[in-house]
Amino acid sequence: VVLAMPQNNLIYTSENDFENIALAHYGISGLAGAVAAGIGAFSAEAGVGAYTVMNAAGKAIGKASTLAGYPLNPRLEILFTGRRQRGFVFEILMSPVNVEEANLIQNIIRLLRFHSSPDISASSYFFVPPAEFDISFYKDGKENLNIPRINTCVLEKIEVDMAPTGSYAAFSTGHPVQTRLSLGFREIEILHKARITQGF
Repeated sequence: VVLAMPQNNLIYTSENDFENIALAHYGISGLAGAVAAGIGAFSAEAGVGAYTVMNAAGKAIGKASTLAGYPLNPRLEILFTGRRQRGFVFEILMSPVNVEEANLIQNIIRLLRFHSSPDISASSYFFVPPAEFDISFYKDGKENLNIPRINTCVLEKIEVDMAPTGSYAAFSTGHPVQTRLSLGFREIEILHKARITQGF
């Protein structure tokens, strides 16, 4: 499917998740040394469990200190916990000038709606997941690498507005005079440094 460039919302947002950790709680409860000495020897699962126990103990000590009239200096540290997939919303206004273009727009919308929808399994008990989408930007017939690339996506939301001006109007054939297509994509892969060096 070849579409015009989006008129707006060509926005690239990368979001990281961080968590605040109050190290003062661990120091007073005597657990800071345990964290430094023990986490390295634990498996990942045990490390998470140990953190949960220590965090709960530290919060309890902090609450007791506050009730005594001496609230703790939290000595906050920020820990990286993960990264979210990028999402994109592309809006394209389409205005056909003849029946051929109106039919083409109708076919494009139907194709996108079809492949963004799940199928039903033969048993009818399960959904078959929708298609995935690869998005590229082109200029003069060649991929435009001056715009960051986008990883394979799923189409989370498709919105078709057949009265984008606020008042519906149609040709004598019944085709809308204008159609605004809004496509909400989400990447299936989390962006990392190696992908950025590849132009993503």
